[in-house]
Amino acid sequence: MKKHAIATIEILNRRRLARRNFLTELLGGNEQNRRKEVSDLKDTEYLTRHEPDGDGRLERSYPHFFHRIYSKGPRADKALKAAGIEPIRHSDAGEQFWHQMFIDDILLSFEIACKERGIPFRDQYQILGDRPAELPCNINFTFPSTGKAHTSYKALAPDALFAIGDTYFALEADRGTEPIERSNLNQTSYLRKFLQYRDVLKGRTYKSAWGIPHLMVLHISARHERTQSLMTFLATGLGGKSESQCFRSAPTLASTAKSPVPLKTLLTDPYDRVGHPPYIIGERNGRNQ
Repeated sequence: MKKHAIATIEILNRRRLARRNFLTELLGGNEQNRRKEVSDLKDTEYLTRHEPDGDGRLERSYPHFFHRIYSKGPRADKALKAAGIEPIRHSDAGEQFWHQMFIDDILLSFEIACKERGIPFRDQYQILGDRPAELPCNINFTFPSTGKAHTSYKALAPDALFAIGDTYFALEADRGTEPIERSNLNQTSYLRKFLQYRDVLKGRTYKSAWGIPHLMVLHISARHERTQSLMTFLATGLGGKSESQCFRSAPTLASTAKSPVPLKTLLTDPYDRVGHPPYIIGERNGRNQ
């Protein structure tokens, strides 16, 4: 199998989903050749193509013929093993299709931008191997509305873990479907997520569990208004500020109506922080100095 064909399958070994235009930009070289290779890999069942119908709300302007979405096909793992690459098993995105697409669009945007700037990019499989990307937590919160205290031991599971240069990031790709507040800590909420991150950042659990020296958290939302709501809640609802939690929106990547292009400015645009100056990942090789 040709070098570029294996490289294409390897990308989708690490990502569950990838758009064709993201794949061809990351692979580089002649775009027409890369597009033909992707099509051939689909026809020979090394890749599976997903029509971008997600939640059924796509507009007719969506360019089906150009930005189709792919995942590993039935024959992919055999080809990976033959090339000496360990296959990674992913669960089906299912009802979370567009959430997973948002995650993978973000990660591939970072990887493409890093490749262009010559900055090393590593994803969680290169960092953790086959260990789960989870951190133990012990959180409690007294709800003002009831005066009742709740405790949760549920592990924190970021949407992704990756490294740019020598800086490690946890990603929360927020499409705005998760409530910011709930009346308890048993149900999923951004309240619980903020408390979990406060716990692991304060206790530096990532050092003992993952063996990494530090952790920045990127909250990337589908809408600017949602980003502002999250920051306001962290500042006023929890009375907190954080140097390690960074916020921005990426509405073009979150769209289910128009197919995006890689958002390479994720690497160079400032991220807002509560109580601290904005943070730019690409500055000084991605490290806070």
